[in-house]
Amino acid sequence: MMAENRDIIFICNTYMQLITAIQMKTAMFSDRRADLVLSDHSVNAANVCENTRKLQIFDHVHFVRSRELEYNYSAISDLAHRFKLLLGDNGFFEPAIEWKAGYKVIFAFNSCDQIVQYIYSMSARKGTTPELKCYEEGILSCFAMFDNICGRRDKLFEHICRLFGIKCPYGNVKEYYCYYPELYPSATDKVYPIPLISRDRDSITDLLNGAFSYDPDRDVYPQKYIFFGTALDIDGFDVGEADLVLRIADLVGKDNLLVKLHPRDRRGIYEEYGIAVSRSSSIPWEVIQINRDFSDHVFLSVNSGSVLNASAMLGDDIPTFYLYPLVRGKNDYVDRFGDNAGGVVSSLQESGALKRMRIVESLDEIMSV
Repeated sequence: MMAENRDIIFICNTYMQLITAIQMKTAMFSDRRADLVLSDHSVNAANVCENTRKLQIFDHVHFVRSRELEYNYSAISDLAHRFKLLLGDNGFFEPAIEWKAGYKVIFAFNSCDQIVQYIYSMSARKGTTPELKCYEEGILSCFAMFDNICGRRDKLFEHICRLFGIKCPYGNVKEYYCYYPELYPSATDKVYPIPLISRDRDSITDLLNGAFSYDPDRDVYPQKYIFFGTALDIDGFDVGEADLVLRIADLVGKDNLLVKLHPRDRRGIYEEYGIAVSRSSSIPWEVIQINRDFSDHVFLSVNSGSVLNASAMLGDDIPTFYLYPLVRGKNDYVDRFGDNAGGVVSSLQESGALKRMRIVESLDEIMSV
């Protein structure tokens, strides 16, 4: 049973959101009562949720099975389920919760999220209309965070709610929190900084290691070059990432290259070619990087956000090469990523961050460091 007078709740669907929520709670809101919800959208989320609960960072940590709700429902079933949420159905929490009071503040990445809808409407029924505040889930999430991109079902649901006078979270975001507010000069009146994660604060490293059951002593990185794989090829966006990795191995030497696999990549193509693969591919790279100094390495990726997020959040300046220009024209998604990432990297460098990050036009450029 929930205690009364809840203050803050963080809604997390990804591990990047969880990392940022832990940073915000410990560095910004340590004197305020806060709960956290973690959904099943990420691999091994139930175990990570239990680990986070044991760390006692938050007053309460709840696990939610919402992936099927978000991705697999038909339009009619989806709208019906949303109304069930508004009426108080919380069967997707494990275990189900008897809420005695609402929350004053909801922190979430996207106001269209169904968990946000439920917490918002539940709080309103309990007599508290929460302030909805968005926080980033990575440096490249900036535009999505501000736009609060909602689908057609979201917009239809919002319209129906307004017709019946039902309070709905859409369009009610009051504030935004991000690591680099200077990226958003047009919204300075409502954008607040999240402190960069500091290795000098040992507690944050220990907390993140505990949440993800990560033992930094089990990993070694003797290779100079680390390639951050994506899910592009395995998700059907065939841009030839694997072929690009093999070309890199021929250029720098197989023994000098490590591939950090995407968690869903189960292929053995790199091992078959004699390339080492990271044994911690299920651990967020942000957690790995906080534990060690990678300044003597070179990071490579087509379009992984991790190579940008970790260094930006930690204030690291590691030689890093984005390779997406080498596959430009093969996929619209990658091309759009390039249009977005190029501007973000340029803005960060103007602010003094990531000075050694480059966007290549030729693969030979990675040999320049």
